[in-house]
Amino acid sequence: AYVARAQFLSSTRGDDPGPDLRKAVELDPDNRIFHVYLIQHYEGQEDWEAAMGALEEATRRFPNDFNLDLLQAKALINLGRGSEAAEILAVTHVLPSEGARESHQLWAQAHTLAALDAYDAGDFQLAREHLMQALEWPESLGQGKPYEPEERLIRFVLGRVEDRLGNQEASEEAFQAYLDATGEVAPPISRLDLLAVSALEALGKHTEATALQGRVLSESQTMRRALQEDLGGRLIQRALDLGLD
Repeated sequence: AYVARAQFLSSTRGDDPGPDLRKAVELDPDNRIFHVYLIQHYEGQEDWEAAMGALEEATRRFPNDFNLDLLQAKALINLGRGSEAAEILAVTHVLPSEGARESHQLWAQAHTLAALDAYDAGDFQLAREHLMQALEWPESLGQGKPYEPEERLIRFVLGRVEDRLGNQEASEEAFQAYLDATGEVAPPISRLDLLAVSALEALGKHTEATALQGRVLSESQTMRRALQEDLGGRLIQRALDLGLD
């Protein structure tokens, strides 16, 4: 009854479903789906600390539940705890076609975040290890590798990391892989296209970089201001900032 009221009043009047969902969990703590509703509510509100608190109770009652593992990994990533999320995903087994698409996205985000943290700490070898993991498609996560996976962000960051490790050829290969996957950049540009100017600069293609920056300048400025609004944008912003040190 509390769950039904929460969902009804939320959809019809915009009421906060949180109190009713918490009451449902309190009254029937052994009902797994009530925990999931509450966790998803917190995640929808981007209240990641509250989501983690609810997840601790849920995973204690329902261990080895891969759906809860994925929700926990998502919360940890959004809290900036990429390494912890990667550890959870490494031992999570997702049934094919049940959350598999999101599971690999979380895997890539967790390792990319961990790589960026390692880069900031000056541990470029560890950063490289995480990026190589981000490029993997573990069978345990329930999804096979598609024909043309989206991995431009990973390739770009890898270019920076290989450069710091003194692996110039590998660095150039990574930046070129990013550019090859991006193709011609023209308005309307995507957020990942914002990395193209830096990639061209890294490859010494300064004339092309300057020309591209001039073509997309006004649109890219607006897009840059919106990068902090979600996790994907924040990761791109951190990748852009790697070239400023």
